[in-house]
Amino acid sequence: MRAGRLRHRLQIQMPVEARDDLGGFRQVWMSGGDVWADVEPLKGREGFEAQSLEARLSHRITLRGLTELDPRWRLVWLEKDRAFQLFSIRDVGERYRTIECLAWEILD
Repeated sequence: MRAGRLRHRLQIQMPVEARDDLGGFRQVWMSGGDVWADVEPLKGREGFEAQSLEARLSHRITLRGLTELDPRWRLVWLEKDRAFQLFSIRDVGERYRTIECLAWEILD
């Protein structure tokens, strides 16, 4: 993979449980470091889920060689204030050189 394509800086975020003010727990996101990536939109889709219309946009995100990446994590594009939930992670060539992720953009 040519380094020139990896022009977007993304932050890896992992979910962790944190105590709230009422003694319970809530999910917060902890930074796991920054990576250079190529973010490519694939298609737009609207689906009907839980009786509400939800727009989703899928992306292919290509990273350079991470040995660990979990589908429960998310990638955040800080400059553009966008977040992506991973749903597929593939080691291209199974050599830990190029990681290809398919992700949904988290729309709030």
